[in-house]
Amino acid sequence: MHLDWVRVTGTSALSTSAWNRRTAGWGLGRAFGDTMVPFYRDLLDQGVRNATFRELDLRLLFVSIAGMAEYLSAARSLFPDLPDDELIERFTHHTIDLLLQGIRA
Repeated sequence: MHLDWVRVTGTSALSTSAWNRRTAGWGLGRAFGDTMVPFYRDLLDQGVRNATFRELDLRLLFVSIAGMAEYLSAARSLFPDLPDDELIERFTHHTIDLLLQGIRA
């Protein structure tokens, strides 16, 4: 499930113009945040209970993940050799590895 969240976020970031992202930021933050923060709470609570994850500020976790995905579109020019699908796939795996290593207990 978490693979799909990172992939969908990266895909939408690549397909949204910078202007639309700036003007829609408040609404997108609430729309995605209202859904994802409870998802993260459930995921992290379970991991904290079994000593897999450490406790984190869930809102900052959401902002961190969304920010990484958002910046991918701004940095697209760094990857001229990769088609979008391949870049999103590589970004997804990289981000999940980075996050899971960072939240381990």
